[in-house]
Amino acid sequence: MTFPVWGEAPHLEERLVLSPCEGRFRPAPHHYTAEGEFIMQGQIVGNVLSSDHELKPIRSAFSGWAMGFLVPDGAPVRASEPVLWLRAS
Repeated sequence: MTFPVWGEAPHLEERLVLSPCEGRFRPAPHHYTAEGEFIMQGQIVGNVLSSDHELKPIRSAFSGWAMGFLVPDGAPVRASEPVLWLRAS
């Protein structure tokens, strides 16, 4: 027996770029990740300065328009914390 599916199936155009690890957030230079710029999948949008003083790149898993950073420069971040908001193309 099958049952009908009720409700919505929203299509979200928003995407979040996540920090790969814990540390201090450092955005990429402004000319690469300014708000309104198109970000390509795999593009480095910033770095995390880890506790062992290593810079670990933050790569976007999606392509889309940069809507804004969610974390200020130098702020602490946790692993998997959103750092950039994208609008899918």
